[in-house]
Amino acid sequence: MLDPEVGYGDDLMERVPSILSQEPRGQSPSLDVRRRIEHMREIKRLRELLDDPDFDDLN
Repeated sequence: MLDPEVGYGDDLMERVPSILSQEPRGQSPSLDVRRRIEHMREIKRLRELLDDPDFDDLN
């Protein structure tokens, strides 16, 4: 399921754009940072849910 060789956050670098990217987005940098933080929190929450022995999404 999860690769034990990959630490938390290692795979995020591939999917989440850099905070300091030079692409014009029409948004303030603080909004980009806030979205990145929220994305990382969601990933962490989902991983904790998968590790929870009481969680059973099949029933």
